[in-house]
Amino acid sequence: MLLINFTQDDTTLAAPKSSPMPATAPVSDIKEEMWKTLTANIPSQYYEISKIDDSDGGYSINVLYKKEPESIDVVDAQLTSVVSDVVHFLMSKGRHPFEEHLDIYAFASIEVRGVTGQKMYHPYGMASYNFNNDMINFKPDEH
Repeated sequence: MLLINFTQDDTTLAAPKSSPMPATAPVSDIKEEMWKTLTANIPSQYYEISKIDDSDGGYSINVLYKKEPESIDVVDAQLTSVVSDVVHFLMSKGRHPFEEHLDIYAFASIEVRGVTGQKMYHPYGMASYNFNNDMINFKPDEH
């Protein structure tokens, strides 16, 4: 898995020598475009996209809440929207999540402090794209 971190300096990937592309293609272009897509309509005072993991089999997005959400229904709606945005972003890039059987997940949590002051993350739930029925499902955390 490749962790996409939007705060690090730009990196480049070398293109194959037989490619008609320039010798390097900036990864930051893809990062920036996906970042803009995912953050365009989110209420940033409530949550942020903390990281995106990318693998050949799909994508995993961590959503970190800054304050307690109003209800689990709000988490459901926001995570479903994040997964939908990723599906549409991939489709705009010529990918086909249904045909490629891509796994796309969004997880929601909030930073809390334990009894000893240790930083921990309380999970709220997960939304996922199901390529078997071409739908997005939400499952609240049971804890």
